Amino acid sequence: MNEIILYISDSSLSSDDEDIVNFIERLNRPRKKLIYRNRLDHFNTWDEIEFYNRFRLSKRVVNVILALIVDKIQSPTNRNHAITPEQMMLLTLRFLASGNMLITVGDFIGIHKSTAGKCVWKVLKAIAMLRSKFLTFPNDVEGLNNLQQGFYKIARFLKVIGALDCSHVKIQSPGTS
Repeated sequence: MNEIILYISDSSLSSDDEDIVNFIERLNRPRKKLIYRNRLDHFNTWDEIEFYNRFRLSKRVVNVILALIVDKIQSPTNRNHAITPEQMMLLTLRFLASGNMLITVGDFIGIHKSTAGKCVWKVLKAIAMLRSKFLTFPNDVEGLNNLQQGFYKIARFLKVIGALDCSHVKIQSPGTS
């Protein structure tokens, strides 16, 4: 590595000169050695029940979803221990299932929190691109009326055409009291 040597003759440096000196000192510092953490193979480490407890989906369902998005999340190269699509998928599922911070799920997979955030974003974006394949609503009045009647039969809710599982939305009560 080439070192930059700076000779300063004046003892009174301006703030700009100090910034330059600090920059050059940072350039001359020895670089940190990269550390690659061992990554567990979570598909083979856990049996079906333990896998479900950690990721909230079965191995079969994860493989089906992964097959649909693998080409969108795969790294173009395997250099520098690239994260596999399986690891990205499991990282994202662990993040969603546990509600933990990125640093925690990153440690679970064996990557830095900033890389974990990029992986979660990439996987969620790929899954969201599948929405037209799996999320549909009727376009006609008759279809909407059938949906509303179905929800009314289940829970006696009026004018409901859809529901989100495990989502709590605060609403103002339409009733009196």
